Amino acid sequence: VMTPGMKATRDIALLTVGMAGGFRRSELGAMLVEDLRFVPDGGVVIRLRRSKKDQEGRGHERKLSPGQFAHTCPVQALRVWLASSQIKSGPLFRGVSRHGKVYDTGRGLNGRSVDKIIRARTRAAGLTGHFSGHSLRAGCINALAPMRTQMQVQKHVDHASAESTARYFRTVEIEMSNITKDIGL
Repeated sequence: VMTPGMKATRDIALLTVGMAGGFRRSELGAMLVEDLRFVPDGGVVIRLRRSKKDQEGRGHERKLSPGQFAHTCPVQALRVWLASSQIKSGPLFRGVSRHGKVYDTGRGLNGRSVDKIIRARTRAAGLTGHFSGHSLRAGCINALAPMRTQMQVQKHVDHASAESTARYFRTVEIEMSNITKDIGL
């Protein structure tokens, strides 16, 4: 549970959008308000102008559906962040001062800032283990692996190769097939 305030509002949106979309930390920092399109079914389509895989800037779109629960819904969190911050254009995820002022520098958060937010929020939630800017992307892929085909997940997160996605699937399969704990030794 995050304490109320502008940073928490931003961080909830950042974390839920990042997890639902399987975005890279650099992609989260590069998102622009102009690249959001709220759709009639309650979801949002986010256009990425450029990514690690797409250096030429052809663009790629990812749709996020509404969540099952209000407190973890990425679309709701995004709407609350936009309304609270009153951001109308430019970088979507920006710095926020300790007094709750949203910076209007024309720049979004950089990858290191996204990484620091993820680490701080997971620590504050009492989660143990190593968390980083990649955790949202990895978490998305691992959550989808038991329910979707490898090709569906590869397309959603925009992996360049099937092998990249397959590495995550192998890890999930090993964990799912580890029934030795049921032996009772």
